Amino acid sequence: MPSHSDNGYPLQPDHSFTLQLQADGWVDLPDVRLEAGTWLLAARCHASCQEPSIQLRSSSGKELTQYFERDCNGLRYLNLSGLLEAGSRLQLIGDGCRIAPELTLLGFAAPAFADGPLLIVAPHADDAELAAYGLYKHHAANSWIVTVSAGERLQSLKKQYIPQLDTSIADAERRKGVIRAWNSATTPWLAGVAPERLVMLGYFNMTLKSMLATPEENIPHPKGMPFSPADFRCFNRMALASDAHVRNSGEMLMADLVQLINTIRPATILVTHPELDPHDDHLATSQAVAQALSRTDFRPQQVLLYANHYRDSKGFPYGPEHAATTLPPAHMPVSLLGKWKVHSECLSLAEQKEKVVALDTMHDLRHKLRLERRLKQWFAQLWRRYRHRPGYHYYAAHPYFQTAIKAHEVFVVIEGDAFVDGMLKAYPAASRHG
Repeated sequence: MPSHSDNGYPLQPDHSFTLQLQADGWVDLPDVRLEAGTWLLAARCHASCQEPSIQLRSSSGKELTQYFERDCNGLRYLNLSGLLEAGSRLQLIGDGCRIAPELTLLGFAAPAFADGPLLIVAPHADDAELAAYGLYKHHAANSWIVTVSAGERLQSLKKQYIPQLDTSIADAERRKGVIRAWNSATTPWLAGVAPERLVMLGYFNMTLKSMLATPEENIPHPKGMPFSPADFRCFNRMALASDAHVRNSGEMLMADLVQLINTIRPATILVTHPELDPHDDHLATSQAVAQALSRTDFRPQQVLLYANHYRDSKGFPYGPEHAATTLPPAHMPVSLLGKWKVHSECLSLAEQKEKVVALDTMHDLRHKLRLERRLKQWFAQLWRRYRHRPGYHYYAAHPYFQTAIKAHEVFVVIEGDAFVDGMLKAYPAASRHG
């Protein structure tokens, strides 16, 4: 999206306060409980350098820095969650960024995670970790993670995890799908999620959209491989009714999700945001969850939405590892899902480092940069040293080790009924056979 514009969302905060930025950069905060919930500060920012940032410093001694896109100019939302305490003040220190004095503080009550199970529906292995490792670690005893697609697709034999291991693309893709299933079945153990609550459905990569469009049809593998989703369910501890006769079809996917929803009865479902994440498999996953819910008599209290891919927002979440982050850049005054609440899960530095380890267990993120990209990264490091930027550890080559390792995991929160109604109205094809 253009940098010279306001970010905007259909937010429905529980609290809203107008504040004033003083000449010395300090802000007096309202006399309310500030430790609980999520707090966003709406501020007009004007950048004057390639990597603008605002240091957020509480009078109680806590600090975070939030970064923005190059040449940003307009309304932006600073994430203050985990930073504020009752009786404290806040100082904003811009680096290459001017801040207008008129500010708005928005507060959102914390979701009621204790009311029942948390069901995370991930399109592929690593999506749950990228978006919500901290969240499911904090609620490990009550979390379930379902991975929809095997993610087995390979562009060529050169893209194998282990070079020259397999000599046919069929063997290599089958192995990749099994390895990613193993990743999904083991990585959440690091956070304490029991293997009995990790389920891999194994549907073919990049076929979910077609599966929903013609639910009764068996959608073949895109390369004609002789696979079955059952090939990628080998580590499941939970039996599914479809296991013995599973096909790569929308009806089978619906049956699996309905069974899981009826068994788990989750108070909270976490799934990809249909408006912020443009990936076909990610959009289809949120449609499939809505359609499955429409086939049950059950509704979760709330649906949390996340995005791991973004429209026109390269490099988001911005800045180095361990920085603050917020909602992805968008100008969306109206949503198909109605009004949004926001939840920001705060991760300690130790938890962020544990998330680095979790991402490192994911074979698909063991990324090798091409020469051109290595040179760009090297020049970026030189520029940041010149700018005296701390951080940027570059824990690994894949960009997710920078963008996903942040002090916050941020989610849009929608009531369960509003999610189902909004999705089925916006995507009627997904409910045609419901």
